Amino acid sequence: MVTTDLIVDIKTQMQARFQMHDLGTVSFYLGMNIERNRNLCTIDIHQHAYIKMILEKFGMDKAKTVATPIAIKLHKRTPDEEPCDQKLYQSMIGSLMYAIAATRPDIAFAIGVLSRYSHDPSKEHMVAVKRAFRYLNGTKHWKLRIGGESNNIFCYVDSDYAGDPDDYKSTSRLVVTFGGAVDWRSQKQKSTAQSTTDAEYYAFGVGCMRLTQIIHLMEELGIDCKPKILTDSQSMLASIKGRIYRGTAVIRMATKYHLAADMVRDGEVEMEYISSDEMIADMFTKELLKPSLLKQCMSMGMIGIGSGSEV
Repeated sequence: MVTTDLIVDIKTQMQARFQMHDLGTVSFYLGMNIERNRNLCTIDIHQHAYIKMILEKFGMDKAKTVATPIAIKLHKRTPDEEPCDQKLYQSMIGSLMYAIAATRPDIAFAIGVLSRYSHDPSKEHMVAVKRAFRYLNGTKHWKLRIGGESNNIFCYVDSDYAGDPDDYKSTSRLVVTFGGAVDWRSQKQKSTAQSTTDAEYYAFGVGCMRLTQIIHLMEELGIDCKPKILTDSQSMLASIKGRIYRGTAVIRMATKYHLAADMVRDGEVEMEYISSDEMIADMFTKELLKPSLLKQCMSMGMIGIGSGSEV
């Protein structure tokens, strides 16, 4: 647990190393409201004002709300499809990007997909962007809660296989939780996976790389943590534990596999199987129905669900 004494010690160390001023407890930073509960050792972060501002900016503040941020699979604009206003589309995507990076992991997949078409968006893409705004309009009161009694860090990793209908590349997804979600990624893989195994290796290696960075940060701050990486692929767990590589010879895939195998061998991280129903990274590569979406949002530490206008 991150105690008050530990926070004071970290503060003292930083003041010894850097020239800095103590401005007191932070409550607002770069558009994010921060609410601390020292008794529960939790921090709530939200962007209510920012989300309200962008909704008003694009005339979506009175739009009818929807239950999910994305509902259909999208594809590149074809010559017979009418284009939309590219600058407006890009501006709307850019506004949503900041919400994703700070407090709204629930829209990461939707905006990640929509951003792929920023160079040549169609009317269908614009409708999809507006759906994301309509979803935010119904969930703008949500907050992200992190921290708590446990020092356990969990990294949930998963992937789809050939999920992009245009180039058949897979998408890696990960969520790192420390009480609540502190890091999340939904990113198309740079190499074309030749099998589901390749796609899983790539995602697992990306998760290990991110855990390494977090572990080093925790060590520097003097926080003792127990990192664990979770996957719903039993075959991959067996492969890494037995150091039997079953993928192709693609360098990007193989190097990430061996990185993961080395970290497990050296005891830097623990691996554990988790059922697909409990895999909260699932929301980062496909469209989910409302019940599954809400369940995964709550698992990531989002609060306020069920108390507002989400439908």
